[in-house]
Amino acid sequence: MAIPKTRDELGSAMETAYAKLCADLDRLTAGQSREVCVDDWTVVDVLTVRTWWGNAVVGWIDAGRRGEVPQTPAPGFGWKDTPRLNAGVIADAPKRRSWKRVRSDFEASHDAVVAALARLSDAELEAPGQFEWAGRWPVLRWVSVATTTGYASSRKYVRALLRKLEV
Repeated sequence: MAIPKTRDELGSAMETAYAKLCADLDRLTAGQSREVCVDDWTVVDVLTVRTWWGNAVVGWIDAGRRGEVPQTPAPGFGWKDTPRLNAGVIADAPKRRSWKRVRSDFEASHDAVVAALARLSDAELEAPGQFEWAGRWPVLRWVSVATTTGYASSRKYVRALLRKLEV
C-alpha cells in the first residue's frame, strides 16, 4: 500500500480502508469478536490496538501543535518495541468491555484522527519537518501507518476469521 502524499489521498485511502474494515466487523457477532483471528489476538484485541494507535497519533499531533515533542511511540518504548507495546495495550485493556463498546471506542478513535487532521494546515500535514516528533517524514505518513495500513491489516485478520467461521 503506497503512502499518500496529499491530504486528499490520505483522506480517501483512510476512509476507504475504514469503511471496508467496518463492513467486515458488522458481519461479526459479539461472541465471534472474541475469537482468535491472528496469533493469539482476538478481534477485540485487534481493535483495541487499532484504537490505541489512532489515539496515539492524535496525541502526537496535538503535542506537536503545542510545541512539545512526545516520546514516540510511547514513553519507555522504541519503534523496535512495538510488539511489546501492543501486547501491553491488550493486557491493560478492560476485559469485560462489550463488543458494542469496543466498536464505539474504535469509531471514536477514527473520528478523533479525522478531527485532528482537520486542525492541521496542508503544510503541517504534508511537508516533512513540521513537527520534531515526526522526524524527516510528513505527518500524513505517520497517520497513514496508524490508520490506513493498520485498518487494512486488521481487515485481513477479520476476513480470515470470517472465512473460518463461514460467515
